Amino acid sequence: MIALPPKRVRPKRKAVRPAQELRLHLPPVARMGRLDAILSLAAIAIFIFVFWVSGKLSTHYADHDDEVQLIEETPPPPPKPLNLPPPKVTPPPPKVPEPQPVPQNTPPPPPQFGLEKEATTGNGDMAVATGNSLAVKADTVVKPPPPAPPLQIDREPEALEKVLPLYPEWAEEQGVGAKVLVFATIDETGLVVAATIRQSGGKDFDHNALAAEKATKYKPYLEGGKPRPASFVKEYDFVPPE
Repeated sequence: MIALPPKRVRPKRKAVRPAQELRLHLPPVARMGRLDAILSLAAIAIFIFVFWVSGKLSTHYADHDDEVQLIEETPPPPPKPLNLPPPKVTPPPPKVPEPQPVPQNTPPPPPQFGLEKEATTGNGDMAVATGNSLAVKADTVVKPPPPAPPLQIDREPEALEKVLPLYPEWAEEQGVGAKVLVFATIDETGLVVAATIRQSGGKDFDHNALAAEKATKYKPYLEGGKPRPASFVKEYDFVPPE
């Protein structure tokens, strides 16, 4: 028998479907449009470019860092000394002497009247008292005694120059009267040295009465034949004219 070679069986080819049927059965990603593909490629290109630029920059800065590390910094020159004036030396304060204790006032020795022993002589039988001074100066000045207080008399002295008070015009026109009592004091010569209102009759009446009393001069008041200051009350009656 003659052996025959085996028959070659050709694989069956699958029938190719039209392109339209293939598109209908592809997944959603396969159906991406041209615009989406372009955008994806652009994003990938941008990412690659950014990665490349960052690598270049890092290499550039790394090179510069190496250069900076190799450069040695030179120290700055020392500052020039300033020509400052020498500091002023303040002298120490002067020493204040401590206050010495004030000695207590001791009374002077009592004066001794007479001549000193060296000034006397041994001739003669009369003894002379000795002392440390011939005279003592008075300690105080003798002042005159204070003037005697004025006497209170119950009537006014006799007037040498009597002055009448002026009548106020408004009171004279309106027929207004008043009574004023003035307390006056005279000195040894009869001059009025003080005058006050004892009883008021009104501002204008009081003013005119005081002016008249101060201008009046009296005879000195005598007591035991000696002039004395005296005080008394003088009455002024302002009677309106009829």
